[in-house]
Amino acid sequence: NSFSEIVYDSSHNVATDKVVDILSVHRSSYILTESGKLYSCGLNNYGQLGLGHFTAQSRMKYVTDNVKNIYCTIGSDATDYPTIFITKTTGELMSCGYNGHGECGGGTTVNPNTFVVVPFSLSHKIVDICASGYSASCTTYLLLDDGTVYGCGYNGYGQITGVDIGTAYISHFTPIKL
Repeated sequence: NSFSEIVYDSSHNVATDKVVDILSVHRSSYILTESGKLYSCGLNNYGQLGLGHFTAQSRMKYVTDNVKNIYCTIGSDATDYPTIFITKTTGELMSCGYNGHGECGGGTTVNPNTFVVVPFSLSHKIVDICASGYSASCTTYLLLDDGTVYGCGYNGYGQITGVDIGTAYISHFTPIKL
């Protein structure tokens, strides 16, 4: 119940690469540095740390570089179903973690334990990523710089397609019908 210094693996130099963003979600933590390096540690039950396995980590481990932003989507009850998204400086959208209803947007319902490229041609226009839902019934939304919204994941109430009864999940980003 007191603050302590974050312990990194040997690849990070705190003095020369300052932290610019942090994300902490249900027992998992992420740090983004000024140079675009992403580190993660903590609970990893769905591969949400992006390290290529499902084992919890007690110290910050290097994940990838050229990261512009980090985002997390999680159901409204804040249980342990995190899906992590990153945007890269190269314009790519990538995701890993919980994907039971296609929340990762990659076209499957397999939980990726490394960051995989999401096939979304407008990823360079993303300004925010958020979610709604309860526990594992999560829907991921992308807000683009022109005000359009795309969604994927749980669609049991038509929150993506605009149709009350339809496909239970959509595993790729599709425009939200207003």
